[in-house]
Amino acid sequence: MPAVQGGHQVLATNITISSNTTNYNLANDLTNNYGWNGSDAIDVTVTINSGVTVSASSTSTAAFTAHMASGTVLTLNNNGSIIGKGGSGGSGGGGTSAGSAGTAGGHAVSFQDLTVTVNNAASALI
Repeated sequence: MPAVQGGHQVLATNITISSNTTNYNLANDLTNNYGWNGSDAIDVTVTINSGVTVSASSTSTAAFTAHMASGTVLTLNNNGSIIGKGGSGGSGGGGTSAGSAGTAGGHAVSFQDLTVTVNNAASALI
């Protein structure tokens, strides 16, 4: 049952990511699979199981994105890996020409408008 906090309803949801996934978007998952309306604050706990990788497919997309309604509280229990996309390598020089620099990699996580606690297990990676 939802709790009332500060005069508004705060839903509480637990999500477990149990298999490898790419470009995980918490808001989309909550809206599509948990009935969240996209505008109310929510208390959510996401657990990434051991051996599971959450990855990004491009440098412009974070592996784990949580852009939520203001007042949302997220607890992220990471027992696996959250990995942003690596950048492109540079090119080597030759003779009298210099090589070129590689490009920057992408973000592993992107959080916006929420309070976040990350519990990263000893063997987990972000």
